[in-house]
Amino acid sequence: MEDTTILPAAAVAVGLLGLLGFAAVKWRSRRGSGAVGAAAIEREFRNVYAMTSKERQETIISGWMDRKHCSRHEAMRLAIEERRNGQRSWR
Repeated sequence: MEDTTILPAAAVAVGLLGLLGFAAVKWRSRRGSGAVGAAAIEREFRNVYAMTSKERQETIISGWMDRKHCSRHEAMRLAIEERRNGQRSWR
């Protein structure tokens, strides 16, 4: 009788470990630190603003840098967030 209770407990433990591992991977990917994070931000910025001219993209970046006194990558991240949240329309 004891053997049948071990299997469900083991399955629950494995499931929880899997969930914890998945959460850790997602958290690390959202941090965006280092060169990989910077490249990912640049790539996402180019994708989000693909229909915007290069000159306008640079204007958006420099505008954020001036307003927030931040780095170029932080400015790109802020522009992406604003676009994704729908707070401003560039139509």
